[in-house]
Amino acid sequence: VKVVVASAFKDLVHRLPRDVLVVFHAPWCQHCQMLMPVLAKLAKTLENEDVDIVKYDATENDTPKFYTVQGFPTIFFTRKHEKTSPILFNTARKHSTLLKFIAEKSTGPLKNFDRKGFSQAYLHKDGAPTYTDKMERLKQNKKHGFKRNHDEL
Repeated sequence: VKVVVASAFKDLVHRLPRDVLVVFHAPWCQHCQMLMPVLAKLAKTLENEDVDIVKYDATENDTPKFYTVQGFPTIFFTRKHEKTSPILFNTARKHSTLLKFIAEKSTGPLKNFDRKGFSQAYLHKDGAPTYTDKMERLKQNKKHGFKRNHDEL
């Protein structure tokens, strides 16, 4: 999680060709304090993705142009080619909901997560299952139940 101040906001958020999750917070705010470990975990989860997570102390710095902060924490997602149109995050501030939000709103698909925020990292490992007959497997599973070997029926 990067800490940004007003003088560096344009350079670290608007000029970099990356998607950015911006969290406007206040150090004294308990909700913000509870959010910080979630952001650290999210940053670790997304460390191999083209997404930056930035926290901005809105009590010490003026609110940047294009953002409206009415309470703390306020979270926006900014796509790399749409820096003047931030998207407000307005749901439960949990790791899973933040990850899903980023996966859905990101400019391009994430490397290790699908658009719903589910991990796809296992697909790139040796021994991972590959399925080419999805509809056939679904028909068999509906007909015979979800067993590993249909010959045992």
